[in-house]
Amino acid sequence: MHSRQSELKYLKRLILDLMPLITPKFIYECKGSRHFLSEVVACQILMDGIDTICEPDTLNRLFHLYFITAIQRRNSLGNIPVNPPDSTVELLTRFCTMNGPIHKNQLALELTDVMYEKELMSQFGRVLDRHGSIGLMSIYITLSDVLNDIPSASNILVRKKIYQKLKNLDERYLNPANTDAFVNISNPNDESDTLVVDIKNLIYNQLEESINEEEKTTLDIQHTFTLLSRFHCKIYELVEEKYQRCFLTSDEHFLYICGRRMDSPDYRIMEQK
Repeated sequence: MHSRQSELKYLKRLILDLMPLITPKFIYECKGSRHFLSEVVACQILMDGIDTICEPDTLNRLFHLYFITAIQRRNSLGNIPVNPPDSTVELLTRFCTMNGPIHKNQLALELTDVMYEKELMSQFGRVLDRHGSIGLMSIYITLSDVLNDIPSASNILVRKKIYQKLKNLDERYLNPANTDAFVNISNPNDESDTLVVDIKNLIYNQLEESINEEEKTTLDIQHTFTLLSRFHCKIYELVEEKYQRCFLTSDEHFLYICGRRMDSPDYRIMEQK
């Protein structure tokens, strides 16, 4: 399998083929039951089990259990005393633990999974654009690039590059006069929320002065990195909020995880064929 999506598609197809053999007739002839069972068994049972079994740590423990058992069996034939086995089996205890990343919900993608996969980022961007929030993702990506450049900001060419990126970001997304792309980040009811004001001050005072060769002022790199990191975290929280409220309930997310919706025209056309 070349991707998670093709793996899910194969498992669901396999379950649908086996359903007439393992379920009563009234269940596999019901379209809703077939769809529900294929999603639950493929995503929550088979995929989760395959992911766990294929982990290197789990494979090592399986081999360890096998060889320990073989040694104990050989020693018992030679009447060699062995220590009694532990009452708990580490592998089964770990498998049954329902918290942590081992049993991650396969019916809902994590935001970090979306951020690092080009196809999912495209789908997420489409949802953000539909809700008028695509600017948040642009700000997040720009800030990520800027934070990577900050350690080299002692070089004036790097500072100029950072200044230009942040200035373009401010003019496009943080300027209320630009109503088409403006992103409201500050809380107007919270007077202590001065993050955007601090960012503007950084751009047009500290950074602008530091790239002016006549004034020869130095840039406080530590302060700049701290302030931009706060801004970066704030934008990530807003992106995550949109992810939870918009993307996880979108058709794009459902299509990637489960396939076409049963109530969509595409699904009915597929069923007729």
